[in-house]
Amino acid sequence: MPPPTNPIVNPRIERWNKSRTFERRQALALAIAEAFCICEGERARIVSILALARIFRAWKVVLVEQTTTSVSAIIITLNAADRIGRCCAALVQGDDRTLLKEVIVADGGSSDATRAIATSAGARIVDAPRGRGAQLAAGAAAASGDWLLFLHGDTALSEGWAAAVEGHMAARPVGAGVFRLAFDGGGRSMEIVAAAANLRSRAFAAPYGDQGLLVRRDQYDEVGGFRPMPLFEDVNFVDRYIRRFGRRRLRMLPSPAVTSAERYARAGPARRILRNAACLSLYRAGVSPQRIVGLYEGR
Repeated sequence: MPPPTNPIVNPRIERWNKSRTFERRQALALAIAEAFCICEGERARIVSILALARIFRAWKVVLVEQTTTSVSAIIITLNAADRIGRCCAALVQGDDRTLLKEVIVADGGSSDATRAIATSAGARIVDAPRGRGAQLAAGAAAASGDWLLFLHGDTALSEGWAAAVEGHMAARPVGAGVFRLAFDGGGRSMEIVAAAANLRSRAFAAPYGDQGLLVRRDQYDEVGGFRPMPLFEDVNFVDRYIRRFGRRRLRMLPSPAVTSAERYARAGPARRILRNAACLSLYRAGVSPQRIVGLYEGR
């Protein structure tokens, strides 16, 4: 019996391989290069500058066209029945640029209705060992898009996310992106927390996973993907990405990712912030995430 098809599929993706855009741009670049080679004298200096500029523009258009072909959204879940429907719906309803090729839910063994809700929303379920890093890696292994969009199950992208992603791809076709953090409640105190997190992301290129992550598939593989870590898998990945490609390749997208404020409400914003800072300090000091996770979860 053949596997079920994923209803969240961009039909434009199926037509991409028939496109002749790449060949046309390549021919243009070669023609300009040939013109550059046969020019002589003083005029050659002017022509060479124009030729090189046009070659670069043609190359950039090809690169953008190739990299905007498809996006695989990967959502990690564990007993997220009250959130996953909203997360999937926000993705699909906000995709006014038809970028999505598929939505994959990497589930860590939910005992509630998470899987059923995600399936009814059109997502494909991937079983994964429990743990954020392992689940993210399992979802990426199952994805087939040219870009990977990683999200937590309690995070929902806002209307206009696809336009922000498309704009990022056009402006920085070889760079990764994270969304601007926002919370779904908590009032003024959570607005301050979000503002501080966004400032940290911009100033120090240090985003967290609840901001989402958009990265090219080839760059994800080159960096080595997510490690099977229960905590700080996002920090670990971004550290390796920046070492390989540089801080300027990681940019913040203007569209917000709205995540749950429940953890902050349960512990209190100040206590939660201090706990997060303590856990990160321990990780930076070389303490294993397996030893830190109990403190992070308040056990």
